[in-house]
Amino acid sequence: MTDQDTLQFEVVKHVTLPLIKLGIEPSFIRFDGPMYQSEKATPTRARSDGEEPKGDRKAPPILAEVTDMVHDIKGQMICNTVLETELKKKYKDDSYVGHIFRLVKTKLQGRDYATFEITEVKLKTAAPATGKK
Repeated sequence: MTDQDTLQFEVVKHVTLPLIKLGIEPSFIRFDGPMYQSEKATPTRARSDGEEPKGDRKAPPILAEVTDMVHDIKGQMICNTVLETELKKKYKDDSYVGHIFRLVKTKLQGRDYATFEITEVKLKTAAPATGKK
């Protein structure tokens, strides 16, 4: 038996969080905090010579700390403008926080942005304890 077998750990704080990306499959996401704008704008593309890119910079992304309820993973999610607008319109004063949503991302032909089917859901049973928190 090694020391690793006898040691038990408990998460105290997540210093960094993985990025949770939404695909075309339905995702079940709980918002653990309000959406907020990232502090730093990212360059539109990197240059091989190390120079700063010229031209417009992308606006800093809107982020949210969330939990993927299916996989029991806490992370950060980039929220596009459509998702942010719809949630803030229906849930005043960030009242979407703590709620679980079924999110289905849809990319429409001829559009530069994705839309979402947003459905509030609740758990019928307890969430599985996978230990990936």
